[in-house]
Amino acid sequence: MLDILRIVQDGATKTEIVYRANLNFLMAEHYLSSLVKSGLVYVQPGYATRLYKIAEKGRNLMKALTEVQTELRGLLTQTSKVPRESALAVA
Repeated sequence: MLDILRIVQDGATKTEIVYRANLNFLMAEHYLSSLVKSGLVYVQPGYATRLYKIAEKGRNLMKALTEVQTELRGLLTQTSKVPRESALAVA
């Protein structure tokens, strides 16, 4: 879902989301429906095709998830630098 939130920041059609997030149309519809129902994404009115855009609530969630993702990457990087003997001794 984080990928979808990033994709719809500037507005995107379902087709764009499908290709950029590497989803099929059924999965994209499922995720988009959930995101719209929870107020994270909205459909921009006034377009011939549905244009999905991120809502403020979605922007806040995207920021928080990105921070968590960055923290986790940092932890994984630190863990991979631990010598094998030390990693075994802790277990």
